[in-house]
Amino acid sequence: MKKNILIIILTISVSLCFSQVPKHSSDFNFGNGINFLLNDGKYQFNFGGSIQPQINISSVDNVEEYFYNSPNSLFSVYARDNDKRITLFMLNDFSKANPLLDAWGAIEFNFFNIAFGQRHAISNFESMLFENNLTFDSRSLMNHAFNSSAREFGVFISSNFGYGNFVVEPNIALTSGDGINSFGALASDYDLGGLKYAFKFNFYPFGEFSGNKTHFSDLNFEKDLKIMISLAGSYNDGASNSVGEGHGDFNLYDVNGDPKYPDYRKLHFDLLSKYQGFSFLVEYIIATATDLEESYKSIPLFLDNQLANNDAQLFASEISQFLSLGSGLNTQLGYMTKSGFSIDLAYSMIEPEFEKNTTSIISKASSSRLGFSKYLVKNAVRLHSGVESVSIENQENDELRFNLMLQLNL
Repeated sequence: MKKNILIIILTISVSLCFSQVPKHSSDFNFGNGINFLLNDGKYQFNFGGSIQPQINISSVDNVEEYFYNSPNSLFSVYARDNDKRITLFMLNDFSKANPLLDAWGAIEFNFFNIAFGQRHAISNFESMLFENNLTFDSRSLMNHAFNSSAREFGVFISSNFGYGNFVVEPNIALTSGDGINSFGALASDYDLGGLKYAFKFNFYPFGEFSGNKTHFSDLNFEKDLKIMISLAGSYNDGASNSVGEGHGDFNLYDVNGDPKYPDYRKLHFDLLSKYQGFSFLVEYIIATATDLEESYKSIPLFLDNQLANNDAQLFASEISQFLSLGSGLNTQLGYMTKSGFSIDLAYSMIEPEFEKNTTSIISKASSSRLGFSKYLVKNAVRLHSGVESVSIENQENDELRFNLMLQLNL
């Protein structure tokens, strides 16, 4: 009897000991990376990546150029404390000279969350997509004209609330205004100008998308019509880069010969809709500059209170030689079948603010694209082929671009 009681006590004790050991789990699925859940799901880790080997052919005036490369070779690390609602994320692109794209931490509160570090800036929809979520092999003509990496270093605050199906996502950001890796490689290479202030409001009148918000295609086949309407704007207080994502690319001066940088402003309007495999996107951007009064392209020289070097003075229209000013439109239409085939059409155009300034960074141009994709292994593998025609004002012949890409997501 005593022996049986002892066995029962030992069995219960061992069971209790093992029950106190935290449970861990791990799994790997193509497209979702390597996942770890530790301490009964309290901590979460993910390692992901993507590579895009491709062939590009460019033809202008019957002169062809061939490119074989992987423009994006991504590796990401994601970590989260589910109890404290703290998230850390890092993304590197080893195809770039400066591989660090994202490095930020965020903490969630009841009604909003705050992120600090380097991440996608507040901008139009396509510019905020990750490189392996683009519909085509590269971003649109409009995005190339008015954005670079579309990433900033700073503080980002966002929220999400609504009533019924109507949902609002407000976002604000305070960033360096000098783009990615803005502090440079040397201690003496410091930011120029002031800060950048940005806001964005996303409206979902019929509820949020059921799938990934950061993808154009309707991968989840929305059963009901879903629409996102966005309004965004930014004010860069002192820009010294053509799109406000760098510093020291040009210098302007005030009447005393001290550096003076113009303010750079952008306004964005987006509309994205998805319904049963169909997806439609419209983006419109306006970029302008201000604080140009008494600006000079070189240090002004005065003799008897008269400007001696008249060519130093900056006229209003000449600012388009330094900043990307004007407007742009980007539209996309796509359809995806449940078997993973998709066809996408896109049209993009840009117009300069000062058409008579032939030295403007922005020239009147348009682009038409057609793409075909086949998604495999739950969208972890994508085979894409596309063709693009680019027409630039005052250029006699259009440029034709052909692309064949294999995208592999870890």
